[in-house]
Amino acid sequence: MATSSCPKCAGHIFEAKPAEPKNSNYQLMFVQCASCGAVVGVLEANNVGQQIGLQNEAIKRIAQAVGTSVDL
Repeated sequence: MATSSCPKCAGHIFEAKPAEPKNSNYQLMFVQCASCGAVVGVLEANNVGQQIGLQNEAIKRIAQAVGTSVDL
């Protein structure tokens, strides 16, 4: 299997760094080379799947408290 390499310095270690680009309304996570800082990818700062899972659990607890059921 190939090893990922930085296109700028050929480093092999990467990190995720929070950033809010100019004129952006949202924080993002830059995937960048740990050696030189070259950005090689961008991720959403918030894990939407995890947030939906937490909301579903809260909805289930509320439904149980009021005596009804929900299918999520």
